[in-house]
Amino acid sequence: MKFSSRWSVLFIFVLGHTALLRAEMPALLSQALDKERAQAGRWAYTETQETRNRKGKLKEAVVIRYDPSKPYAEQYSALSVDGQPPTKKVQKQCRERGEQEAAAREMLQQKPENAADEEAPKIDLGSEHGVLVLKEAAVVAETDQLITYKIPVVGNKKSSFPFDKIHVLIRVNKQAAALDEIRLNMLSPFRMKLVAKIRGVEICARYTTVDPAHPPQVATVNVDAKVSVFFAKMDEHVQVGRTDYKRVKPFDERFSTKSGPLRTLGF
Repeated sequence: MKFSSRWSVLFIFVLGHTALLRAEMPALLSQALDKERAQAGRWAYTETQETRNRKGKLKEAVVIRYDPSKPYAEQYSALSVDGQPPTKKVQKQCRERGEQEAAAREMLQQKPENAADEEAPKIDLGSEHGVLVLKEAAVVAETDQLITYKIPVVGNKKSSFPFDKIHVLIRVNKQAAALDEIRLNMLSPFRMKLVAKIRGVEICARYTTVDPAHPPQVATVNVDAKVSVFFAKMDEHVQVGRTDYKRVKPFDERFSTKSGPLRTLGF
């Protein structure tokens, strides 16, 4: 069992941006990202994830409870896998995931005080990292209630992933100055490691109001991936739903440690 398919972990949004970036990006976008960042680690929820093949057949259904108020090794708790109680192996994977996040937090705390704020939002593709160029955010759609920004993504000089072939669309609720939807789109097909052709990828996270006193939270994440390996199509669709939200105090705050800006969509 995996917590998610290889495609549902493609989009990891790391929120953290400098005052300079905030000054250059659109004000509404800046406010929405600041609110999202401030919510990190303050909500427990139940996540249901279903993975289907290209014909729509269910391959795996996983239900997990996430509670950031608990010690890291206990934050992820598998409730069921394919309708059955989780095995010891699955429980171990949950524990290891929490421990990995604890290690990431520890590394963050060892950086200079302003180091986390010097990072723009990122897309994490495993060993590859792309940066959202927020200062180049452009309005592509607008209504009375919503405004959508298109944001380019760039990789570093050593990156082998063609980040220029994807872009991110962030839709903001204008009245609430809060996130409404984040979407990653692939602009054109490309190959990875010669044998795999990525024909299409779309990842969409939609937000909903959980508590009127706080900014909206992720309600659903949908991942559609069209991949061919040696001419065999390996398409997948992953649907993630989050329910039973509960406001909690982050575990880190119990010890007055620096709370990091990491935030995952669709994990």
